[in-house]
Amino acid sequence: MVIIDGGTTALQLVAHLPRDQKNTVVTHRPVVAAALAPHTSITVVMIGGTLFRHSMVNVGAAAVEAMAPVRAGTYFMGVTGVDTDAGLSTGDLEEAHIKKALSQRAADTVVLASAEKQSVASAYIVMPLKCASGIVLDSVPPDSFSTQMRKAGLDIYTALTGTTSPNARQK
Repeated sequence: MVIIDGGTTALQLVAHLPRDQKNTVVTHRPVVAAALAPHTSITVVMIGGTLFRHSMVNVGAAAVEAMAPVRAGTYFMGVTGVDTDAGLSTGDLEEAHIKKALSQRAADTVVLASAEKQSVASAYIVMPLKCASGIVLDSVPPDSFSTQMRKAGLDIYTALTGTTSPNARQK
């Protein structure tokens, strides 16, 4: 079982899942659930709550309560900021609480972050970098960013096909 967060990066993850993959995916974003509909071997569990229209994710106490029985192997978390001092952050307080709660329901948290989110601190901290196990980037990161992520204990993966560097593993 995996948890997939909201955001455009999460939709990119879903778009690259094999159609015949067998799994259970938990999500609090209706758009992610809909994108998984053609994946007939994936069971989709939708976390309810109050719809936060800006990000199109469900938030609030009902969402936190609905995820209580969930125990996932991996949570793929989207963020708006990845910074060595601020940690993992987002632009909305309710989203920060939901992301933290989802992370607590998984054995591992893997961050999904496009290049514009690197070395950025948003308004609300979700958790320190050391609470995540890995980060998936859309391009090979600068050496300085890779060094910071490794010092924090994160494995680094790049989603670009055919692109690897000593600082990033292709996934």
